[in-house]
Amino acid sequence: MKIYVVTMYRWGDNENHSYVVGAFVDDLDKAVQLGHEVMEYRGGKYEPEIVSFDNSTDPPRMTIEREASDFHKKLEFKNIHLQ
Repeated sequence: MKIYVVTMYRWGDNENHSYVVGAFVDDLDKAVQLGHEVMEYRGGKYEPEIVSFDNSTDPPRMTIEREASDFHKKLEFKNIHLQ
């Protein structure tokens, strides 16, 4: 099972203010969607980072799925391939 945690970073910088907006079990698409919605709602001032925690491995593994500073590029890439 993977748990995806969506954290919003001011200006996409993990050294600035941040807050967690959601966590999803085995659903990266919902995590990406929420991150994009909050980013638009905040006028682009905050960018999302999505981190996954996989507890099916021993020891559990953490992976950065979408970095805040790279979110726009990866989201555009994903949308191109879904159409």
